[in-house]
Amino acid sequence: MIATGANKLTLTCTTDSSNPASTIAWYINGNITSSTEGVSQSAGNNGGQITTNVLELFPTREMDGYIVECKAHNSIPMNNVSSVVTLDLKCK
Repeated sequence: MIATGANKLTLTCTTDSSNPASTIAWYINGNITSSTEGVSQSAGNNGGQITTNVLELFPTREMDGYIVECKAHNSIPMNNVSSVVTLDLKCK
C-alpha cells in the first residue's frame, strides 16, 4: 500500500463461534483504538456466535512499522485470542 494518508486500509477481525459471544478490541502499537464500524454477530456452531469488527485506517508514512492487533476474548478464562499485522508501507 502506498502511504499518502488518502488511501484507505480496511482490516477485518472475525472470531470463531463462541458461547458466550466474544468481544473484539483493536490496538495500534499497544494503544487501544476505536473501530470504525459497529460489531456484527451471526449464528455460529453449537449455539455460539461469530463476532466481526472492522478497523479502517488511512496510513501515513509515519505509520510504517506500526503494529495493529485485534484481540478477541469472552468471559471464559484462558480463552483470549489475538492476531497481529505489521504495517509495511511504501511512501511516495
